[in-house]
Amino acid sequence: MAGGLEAGMPDILVRPDLDTVVPLPWEPNVAWCIGDVLDPATGRSVPESPRDLLRQVLTRLKDADLTAIVGPELEYVLLEPDADAPTGWRRYAPAPGNVYTTGRKADPDGHLLRTARALYALGLDVSGGNREFGGGP
Repeated sequence: MAGGLEAGMPDILVRPDLDTVVPLPWEPNVAWCIGDVLDPATGRSVPESPRDLLRQVLTRLKDADLTAIVGPELEYVLLEPDADAPTGWRRYAPAPGNVYTTGRKADPDGHLLRTARALYALGLDVSGGNREFGGGP
């Protein structure tokens, strides 16, 4: 099927999977869910759809009498407001030498632990977390 990168990343449609709706514990009256990525013209899955790719792999594994264990790596850049910074933001906990670490030196406000607990409350089985070096803003 034509599309995706070959077509210059055209518009997509994301259809929410209402079976995955979960209230966000930190935001009253807001929920989160997973969605299926579709081509708006055809209504069919696009080649870059992670869920569709996973479904294909699961079918192949089942045919081979194997079971998948899936462990996504969730990443983000955490910033704090800073009126003096050119962008209005600065890195959270900018102390050097904190690559792949946890604890108060790398995370003075306990953000990582709160995030892990929030993800667990969403039904994600969190096995660990750390501060990773990155070139964010």
